[in-house]
Amino acid sequence: MSVKIITRKKVVRNFHKNGRINYQRGAISFKCIRMAHCGFSQRYIASQCALTIGQVSYRLRQMDTKIKRYRNGEGPIAEKVIKAFIEK
Repeated sequence: MSVKIITRKKVVRNFHKNGRINYQRGAISFKCIRMAHCGFSQRYIASQCALTIGQVSYRLRQMDTKIKRYRNGEGPIAEKVIKAFIEK
């Protein structure tokens, strides 16, 4: 009986020396947060930013950002989209 070993790539980017995420210098982290504000799913954000879903969740939790805010029309980008459709 052969055992299949699954290895997973660990992607670590934009971290300080103490292991915390560097949001000021991290283009990947900024892109992750920006895509969440636009309402993209965590799976899509993870695939575009080369992160795992857990890393995306952690970044969103640290910045107090929720994807459902966009869907509920509460975020700044959602308000711009709503205004654009109402004015036309």
